[in-house]
Amino acid sequence: MSVIWPSTINSNILDENYLPYQGGNVVIVENENGPSQVRCKYTAVSTFHPIVLKFTLAEYVLFKAFVKDTLRYGTLSFYFPLPDDISDITETTSKLCRFYFSSTSSPPYKLSKIIADVAVYISFTLEEFAQ
Repeated sequence: MSVIWPSTINSNILDENYLPYQGGNVVIVENENGPSQVRCKYTAVSTFHPIVLKFTLAEYVLFKAFVKDTLRYGTLSFYFPLPDDISDITETTSKLCRFYFSSTSSPPYKLSKIIADVAVYISFTLEEFAQ
C-alpha cells in the first residue's frame, strides 16, 4: 500500500538543479568470439528526479517523522507531486515513487543548508516507477 505525501509538508520543488533523467537500461555481454551483445535490461525504465525542497523548521520535523515512521526510514513507496514538464515545474501530477538510495547509508535525504532558525533546505532523489 502506498501513501500520499502529506499536505502539511511542503512539496514545491525549487527549480535549482531540477532535471529528471532516465535510469540505465542497457546490459552489455562480452562474447568469446565476435562483437559484444547489447540489449535492454527491462521493458520499463524508471525516471529519477533530483529534488530540493525548502522547509520551515516545523515542516522539517514533520518530514523527518513521515520518512521514519510512515515510510519506514524511506523504504516504502509513496505518491509525490512531480512536475509534468520541466519548463513549468509548478504544474504537477501525483506519481508513484520512492526514495533512491545511492548507498546503503541512511537517511535517504541530506540537509543542503540551514538558514538561521528560519529555513531548512533538503535534497534527495526520487525514483518514479515506470507506468
